[in-house]
Amino acid sequence: MARMFHLIYTGPQDVQEDMLARFFKPNWQHTKPEKRIKAIAKLRAADIKAQSILSQLALADQDELVRLSATEKLSNLNILITISKQESSSSVLQQALHKISQILLDQDSSSSIDEKKVALSALSDSNLLTHIALNSGEEALRTQAIEQLADCESLAIIAEKSQRAGTRVQATEKISDPEILEQLSKKARGKDKGVFKVVREKLQLIREQDKRYQEDQLAISKLIAAVAQLSKTAYFPLYAAKLKALENDWNSYLDS
Repeated sequence: MARMFHLIYTGPQDVQEDMLARFFKPNWQHTKPEKRIKAIAKLRAADIKAQSILSQLALADQDELVRLSATEKLSNLNILITISKQESSSSVLQQALHKISQILLDQDSSSSIDEKKVALSALSDSNLLTHIALNSGEEALRTQAIEQLADCESLAIIAEKSQRAGTRVQATEKISDPEILEQLSKKARGKDKGVFKVVREKLQLIREQDKRYQEDQLAISKLIAAVAQLSKTAYFPLYAAKLKALENDWNSYLDS
């Protein structure tokens, strides 16, 4: 051992540095996962070099707990988005999504609004999108979160609980479930004129569409019955004209 140290300290500078790196790797590169996790705990999240190390571990470490620990301290939106798209572990994935939402809600974050919008587009979890729509101080992010939501129950929560009238109305406009709209109508009556107005208009439109559908179904049934009856009828002078009229009626329903 003494001879080894003698060789290290008496060789050329670049050889010394290479050999020292080989024998004295930092703990975040240690072969044991628990050592790497302890090293992560000591890294300062605000340090640029630390973020670089955390990115390497979060993206490529073979141990799930190491990746999870590194992801918990990451603040780089681009890296977190990459993790959210490629991570196979559900716990690491959820942590990445949680960190993304934290940064999106942080108005003091160094990330620009455009960077936040790109990150938000990577989210599909209804709970996270609802959380952002309810709590973001950025109108652009609230609007985008609602646009990305398809779950009517989540939209109803926003329509009922958001502190912002515009956000409540926007969420209501996206709800298509009649039952949920009826429930929201009862809650908004006398309390939220904007939401109640949108709900009333949407329900009226749904009723009109249902009525037209029922009328069309009845007309089609009558048309089919008429064609069936005609097929059983013996030929008469206006047979071809009658058949053509029925055919035109059928085509009009197909085109509508």
